[in-house]
This record gives sequence, C-alpha cells and structure tokens, in this order.
Amino acid sequence: PKEWDAKTQSKTKLPKLKILTDDSKNIIYQKEQQRRTEFNILLDTKKETAKKLFNDYVYGNNCQPSSIQELRSIFDGEFKSDKLIQVGVFSHFKTFKEGKTNTKTNQWYNNTYEALKDFNSKLMFEDFDLIFYKKFIQYLEAKGLGKNTIAKHIQNVKAFLNWATDNEFNTNLIFRSKAFKKETEPSDSIALSDDEVNEIFDLDLSDNPKLDRVRDLFIVATRTGLRFSDFNAIENESVKGGFIHLTTVKSNTPVVVPIHKQVEEIINKYKGVTINSLPQPLSNQKFNEYIKDVCEKIDSFKLVELVYKTIGGKKQVIKIPRFKRVSSHCGRRTFATLNYENKVPMVSIMAITGHQTSVSFLKYVKTDAKKHAEILASYWK
Repeated sequence: PKEWDAKTQSKTKLPKLKILTDDSKNIIYQKEQQRRTEFNILLDTKKETAKKLFNDYVYGNNCQPSSIQELRSIFDGEFKSDKLIQVGVFSHFKTFKEGKTNTKTNQWYNNTYEALKDFNSKLMFEDFDLIFYKKFIQYLEAKGLGKNTIAKHIQNVKAFLNWATDNEFNTNLIFRSKAFKKETEPSDSIALSDDEVNEIFDLDLSDNPKLDRVRDLFIVATRTGLRFSDFNAIENESVKGGFIHLTTVKSNTPVVVPIHKQVEEIINKYKGVTINSLPQPLSNQKFNEYIKDVCEKIDSFKLVELVYKTIGGKKQVIKIPRFKRVSSHCGRRTFATLNYENKVPMVSIMAITGHQTSVSFLKYVKTDAKKHAEILASYWK
C-alpha cells in the first residue's frame, strides 16, 4: 500500500535523489525505478485490455442488457488464464536446458539449474541483480566450489538470461552489466609432452583389455584432436586416403583429420573387431577413472605437482600426482598444444579441432613460459 498512488491508480515513483555517491546504492535505486515503471506499463496494458473486452462485449451484444456474471467470466478467461500466470524461472530454465543436445553441455546446465533451485526456489527474473550475483557466488563458495566452477555457473546463468531475453520472457537486463561477470583463474588442466604420449602408447597392457582399450582411445584423441563424442560418428567410410572425414557432434563442423602413424596402428589393431576399426567408446566418467590407472603405471606420471586453486573463495596449494591430472579432455588439449609448439599454423590446427575463434582455441594451448622461450629461440636460429 505504501507504494500505491490512489490518485493516479499506479505505483508511485521514487523521489529523485540529489546525491548518489555510492555506486551500489545508485544501481539499486535505478533498478527499483525501472521495476516501478515496468509495473505501471504492465498495469496500463491490462487496463486497455479490460476496456477492449468490455466494449467488445457490449457492442458485440447489440447493446442488450449486460450480465455481470457473463462479463466476469470473460474477464476471468483473460486475466486468470494460464497465459497470464507468470511462469517461474525454473520452468523456463527447463525448456532452455532441454534444448541442448550435447550431453556434457546439458549436464552443466542441469548442475546450474539445481544450484539455483537450491539457492532460491522462488527466483523470478527481476531477482537477477547485483545483489543476487554476490549472494549466489557466496553460496557457491560456501559449497566449497572452485573459482572456475563458479565462473561456469555464472556463465550458464548469463546464457540462460540472454535466451530468456531474446524470447521475451525477461526484461531485466542488469545481468548484462560489467559487474555481473564470471571471474576465472588459470586452469589446472594439463597437456602432455610428445614423450609422455609415446610412453603411454608403448605401454604393454596386453594383460588388461579394459585399460588397453582406454589407452588406445586416449592416443586417438591426442593424435586427432577429436572430442570423445565424435568417435561414434566415425564410420568405415570416414577413413580414406590417409584422412578421417567427419562432422563434429558438438559444433556440427565438417573436419578432415590426417591419420597419425600411431592412429594407423590402432586402426589396424581393431580392424574387423569394431565397426569403425576404432576402440569402442565408454562413458566419460569411466574413461577418466581408467586413464588415471593407465598413467599410474608410468613412473614419470607419479611425480607430485603443485596446483594453485581458489576453493571456497580461498587460495590453496594442492599437491597431486601427475597421473591424477590426466582426463579425457587432456587428449584434445595435448593435440592442440603439441602442434602449436611444432609451429603448425594455428588456422590449420583450428580447422582440425573445429574451433571457430582463436580465443577459444588458445584456451586449449598449455604451453608454459619456458617452452614459449624455447620456441622463440629456435625461431631466431
């Protein structure tokens, strides 16, 4: 009631502030002013709708005596219908995430969906402001999540809100401000050296078919740069003339990949055993578990490394054996890094990996400062 103006039959406007020295207060003030303006516009729209319904009823009835009950049912049909009941954020988020065909992407959006619901199950679009932004990050930090994981959640929230805005479900644009951003730190992901890849390739795993298959899959990833989701898309007809031809699953991009001599050996090994002469893929979770078992058999992968991460909002130093840092995506990063270090033109590597921009590609390159210096010294020579 204190926000209602009986004279104008609308939501009152906020009094103008003479001095706004605090940026955060300024943003909150502007946001509230925007809410009130949008509310009044919505109210005016409903008034005009009501007038039209009334006029249509009266004149469409040839000015016959009107029935309050009949008119009420017409109003109820418009103003109490499902189309005017505000669909919650989470109903829209379900539609948004179900439109993602990539399994890994869908899982990430599902994680964000669950995090938002646990944070506040009654979220509305108008709640996505800078106060929400700070409190949501604090909530995720309290859950013990790493900085990059939190950044991924923020990125997903922004992607959802952009989708909702484009589809006219959302009019609150505070999420597009510079302050509403994902803050990342250098990833602890690694790329292997050529010697390390060769050590994995040469490992005798004949007594363990399960690990043998996982090792072969990993070698194919390191020597082709393909995602694991693309392996099932490779058919016998895809392999011809020393190249693999396919359209990537995630980005629907046609790529042509030269067949490395190690991949050729693996194709010959599985010829007649599998449909596409490549190891049969397995779930990403199982692969990540088993590839660590493979690498643990190599002494150089047992060395302990220091990893610097921000977890729960606090910087930490974690000691971890190298074999525990190897995962399914490590193969694709290794392919990008090794070819980049071997001075293969970036545009040629991107044509194989399917990256659309140099920014997204360079995130895969894990060349350290010393290696960059060696590349430059080699170039000078």
